[in-house]
Amino acid sequence: MSSYGRHTNKLEPVQLKDMICIDFGPYKFGFRIEEVRLHNFFEDKFRKHLTAGDPDLLFDVRFDDSRLNVPFNSFHPMDLNSISGNQFCFINDIIKGEFQSERHCHLSLKKEAFDYYQVCLFDVLLTRSFYYLECLNNPQSVSHLVVHASAVSRKRKGLIFTGPPESGKTTVASLLDNGKVLHDEAVLVSLTDRQVLSTPLMGKFPAYQNGQEDLNALFFLKQDNKVEVQEVSRFGAYNRLFRQIVIPLTLLDNDKRKGFEYIDKFCFEFVSNIPCYMLFFSKNNSFWPVIEEKISNVESIEAELLKYRP
Repeated sequence: MSSYGRHTNKLEPVQLKDMICIDFGPYKFGFRIEEVRLHNFFEDKFRKHLTAGDPDLLFDVRFDDSRLNVPFNSFHPMDLNSISGNQFCFINDIIKGEFQSERHCHLSLKKEAFDYYQVCLFDVLLTRSFYYLECLNNPQSVSHLVVHASAVSRKRKGLIFTGPPESGKTTVASLLDNGKVLHDEAVLVSLTDRQVLSTPLMGKFPAYQNGQEDLNALFFLKQDNKVEVQEVSRFGAYNRLFRQIVIPLTLLDNDKRKGFEYIDKFCFEFVSNIPCYMLFFSKNNSFWPVIEEKISNVESIEAELLKYRP
């Protein structure tokens, strides 16, 4: 049982008209916000993920007008500084939270930090909140992980593209010739359902669409003068993918060892079941037919092998 397990799991009904509700994969996050400017910011930033219904986790948010004690450029804005029982705070108390129950939390947000960071301020909070619910619902093994990647739905196939910074994740998304972009920076992967899903996290490509698609393949990106798709060994794919997973740390748990255990299990299962390739590409859309041909050939071989299975 968690340190705050004495509280009920049931979330009391809330006034929906006073709440902004955001979907993040299988979960809904509710935010009750008194300040009009912050309320309007949420509606605009998360407009593609606004939803209705009772939230899985409810936040009551208020501004804190006190000043920061250190310069903005001296710390990462969303490093979690301390956890104590049912309370948590980020560096320099930018955000402080206290759980009233397992699914209801009071948040205090430094107004000065919101004015400065604004766009990126809530991404880590949402990610940790997502993992909080994952671990609450699946304490032995999380079923979804956030991956630094872009993803598209092309001809009803979910394709993921990942790599280090500046490898071309947003470039690939912007060059999509037929289909929809699910995200260009951070996607959610469910191996249980074998799906890739959009996230409400910050990206550079504004035309992405909130949605999900059956997962068909993953591509590690390498910009090059040639266009080529090469198969990657399971060991190579595991090592590359491991580096791109957002560590599953929660609002009340900073145990990276446990997080890496989740990632290890996830990556092993992923590379054992999802085709992984290296994509060498240049900044034009000539790589899409190459990808399509590769996937089609693999599917033909798999269909042929199925004929001989008992």
